[in-house]
Amino acid sequence: DFCKGAKHWEWKLNMPLSDIEKIMQKNGYPAKNLKRVSFTAYDPTGRALKVSLEYARSKVLISAGDFRLFLGPDRLRSLKAGAEIKGDHVHFHGLGWGHGVGFCQWGAKGQAEAGRNYREIIQHYFPGSELKKIY
Repeated sequence: DFCKGAKHWEWKLNMPLSDIEKIMQKNGYPAKNLKRVSFTAYDPTGRALKVSLEYARSKVLISAGDFRLFLGPDRLRSLKAGAEIKGDHVHFHGLGWGHGVGFCQWGAKGQAEAGRNYREIIQHYFPGSELKKIY
């Protein structure tokens, strides 16, 4: 709950299909006439595992991680995302921005400001975890 409404809680990205086509060609995928982009598989946390790119004459299935790197992690901010085609654009939408381990930095800040200590904050994000001193 502390993360909702935070600066990077939700995001949107709208890209022309032609821009994605150029990016894919630059990364070794020589296909034209991109018609559809969709996430096709998700892990148990809701992060995309695969991206399907459908062209006029072919279909390519790639790692969602590679796709994110191709587009730029500053643009496609996380793989907890979906995509929708509207006209000649892909409208991406998602949650979070970053490492994907489930630790919201803005949420941790909000908890600290609400008076929780670091142990309580860690338990909030990683229930059952144990902090130990390493020598």
